[in-house]
Parts: sequence; structure tokens; C-alpha cells
Amino acid sequence: TLGGVVETCTTSRKELRMSTADGWHTYEWIYTPLRGPHSRPQLVALMCTNIDYQKHLEKEVVREKGLSAAILSAQSTFVIGFEENGRVEFVNRAWEGVSGYSEEEMTDGGGFRMLVPKEHRGEVDDYLSSMSRGVGPVKRLVVPLLTKGGEEKIFSDRKSVE
Repeated sequence: TLGGVVETCTTSRKELRMSTADGWHTYEWIYTPLRGPHSRPQLVALMCTNIDYQKHLEKEVVREKGLSAAILSAQSTFVIGFEENGRVEFVNRAWEGVSGYSEEEMTDGGGFRMLVPKEHRGEVDDYLSSMSRGVGPVKRLVVPLLTKGGEEKIFSDRKSVE
């Protein structure tokens, strides 16, 4: 196979079934010629993919996307996505209904901090920063949030991000 790739200067693909510690798997081997300063390839890159495992991962991704879509569209669950620096990345429709702010206002405006009364900002910042560091919050967070109309709503986080 290597000789053929070097000779023809074309990529070659092969599937092989191999026994591994956890059973038989199908692997795809890709041989690609790498051109140097000369017209003939001097090196051949070899890439190998476990096709069975890749199919398993693709199924898991589809399943997770479905679960995420269900959570994001649920009217009884509100979701706020944060970047590591605390900036709001996205909010779902339920959150827009609770707060009165659109996703655009949350992501482009003051973000989550504009909802938190000044006297609770330190507590909320500590709570969110502990989650971004992967440290579970010590206590449950219960703070009032201000809606776009100025109404106070109580926010209680029951689950931390993992």
C-alpha cells in the first residue's frame, strides 16, 4: 500500500477488521502522500480511525443534541449558558419569558449582572466563578432577580453545572 501511494501520488483508503482487547472492530486506514520540495512524495501520512467507535460517538452526539434541544425548548426549565469569563452566551425561550429580556439583550447587554440587585452581586459572582472552576458550590444559591419590568423574582439554583 505504501509503495502504491508513493508510486501513484494518490491517497489510498483501506478498511480492516481487527481484534482488540474489547472485541473485533473495523478500522479505516488512510495513506496520504505528502509532497516536499520535489515533485515526488517523500513522506506518507497514515491516519487510522476506529469506525465502530466513531459511529458510537456519532450516536451519542445525536442523543445529547436531542436531550439538549428538549431542555432548551422546555417551558418549565430556563437555561442560561455562560462563557468561562461569565459572559452570557445564550438563553432559552423560557428564560426570556421569566426575565422579560430577549436573548440579544442578555448577550449584548449587561448579561446576568443586570438582573442581580447590587447587594447580591458578590454572592452571585462567587457562586458562578466556583462553577466555572469546576468546584461545586458549597451552598444553594437563592437570590432575587430583577425582571425587565423591575419586578423581583426569586432564583434558586438546584443543580450546578458539571
